[in-house]
Amino acid sequence: MSSNSGFMELLRSAKALLRYARVRPVLKKSTFDLADTIMIFSEARSGSTWLMECLERIPGTAVNWEPLHAEKGVGPRDWGWRPYLREEEVDSKVEQLLCDILTYRVHNAWTTSFTNAATVVKCRHVLTKFVRANLLLPHFLRLFDPDRRPILLLRHPVEVCASQRSRFDDGKSIRFEVPRCRNSDRYLEVKPYVDALGSDLEVRVATWCLHNCETLNALDNYRSRLIVVDYRRLMQDPHSGFRHILCSLGFADEASAIMADMDFARPSSSTRVTDASTVVGKRGSAVDRLTDEQRHAVQSVFDHFGFTLYNAWSPELNPDACLVETGPEHRKPRAVPTSESQVASASASASRFSDA
Repeated sequence: MSSNSGFMELLRSAKALLRYARVRPVLKKSTFDLADTIMIFSEARSGSTWLMECLERIPGTAVNWEPLHAEKGVGPRDWGWRPYLREEEVDSKVEQLLCDILTYRVHNAWTTSFTNAATVVKCRHVLTKFVRANLLLPHFLRLFDPDRRPILLLRHPVEVCASQRSRFDDGKSIRFEVPRCRNSDRYLEVKPYVDALGSDLEVRVATWCLHNCETLNALDNYRSRLIVVDYRRLMQDPHSGFRHILCSLGFADEASAIMADMDFARPSSSTRVTDASTVVGKRGSAVDRLTDEQRHAVQSVFDHFGFTLYNAWSPELNPDACLVETGPEHRKPRAVPTSESQVASASASASRFSDA
């Protein structure tokens, strides 16, 4: 970390602590109804901050920022970066903790970093953004039944991995390591397979699958209790897509007022000037830039984990993955290439959106 970036991090931390000193007394006096909670579940670098900042415009909404962050959040430290609990581990204490998180009864300077005391005073809806917690989603659905369905935001794994490499790893390759956390045996089980993979992209995609596929491969079991959103489709028509999200959350009457003067082209606060997302429309999708060899390698990883929502030949959702509501009229998904023979024509009509 450079001296300048280190100074900026200290400055952000100091501001967060000052903000929390004002917010904490208000939160201690406040109570929030679990039924009115709004949840976003997403993989990191999938557009969750952008969506959160759009939803923050709902009147009476206060953001609960990434409460299960491994280092700065309010969850148990042994849950690690990718919380995974077996059903028998979700006891009354875990249930109470998750309930307290969703209703802002537990908080700190990190989780309140996107809100302030004035917002909390008017708050009716706690908007909790989870990243890296998709494997806990089935437990949330089993334990709680809020009036507003949780949002599951999806993005093609290759696009996610490309953005994570750029943002988190400065373009460098990663090693697959077994973390010191609860239930780390699942990493040990796949380590021989991942260690035998031939490229950084394959390792990243396999790691993504380990962190997501157990939940995503079983979506049919609880699809009706979620608002499933594909990031790419949302970006292709953000006005209609976001209106549909608001209507699905129960804000149909307020949707026009919430969306008035909303700038959907504005990048989220988590986007750096150097991020590829600032050149939307200039590079196309990371999937479209794969070589044939990379496509076969990525598809082999998908097949290993039984993942079928996306494939290596197109950035679009697979046409038979009938999981995403695209708008009020439930548009039929466009045909997407599912094999090498179809990729050439797809490349000619690549999306105007980037891989960040």
